[in-house]
Amino acid sequence: MAEKRRLISCFIAALFVFVILSSLFFIVLEADHDCTGEHCPVCHQINICERALKSGFAVAVLVAPVLLGVIFPSAAPVASAVCLCLTPVTLKVKLSD
Repeated sequence: MAEKRRLISCFIAALFVFVILSSLFFIVLEADHDCTGEHCPVCHQINICERALKSGFAVAVLVAPVLLGVIFPSAAPVASAVCLCLTPVTLKVKLSD
């Protein structure tokens, strides 16, 4: 089961990298296209690629620790120790409702 999870995680990471790189290459290649005006399909696609890059990097920051824990299980205890330190008691949050 662990090997299957690792394989799926590697596939998702490779797919993520492919989407990011293909968006980046499309923007670079079509940066100086002949724009047809307000409803230019190339400009629309460039806008979609830019949004994919922005959201992709945000997702990468959130998902990278989880993927690293699956790919490198030896790093998982370090990540879980960090998560265990963030409790309401250590954050001094008063839960009186």
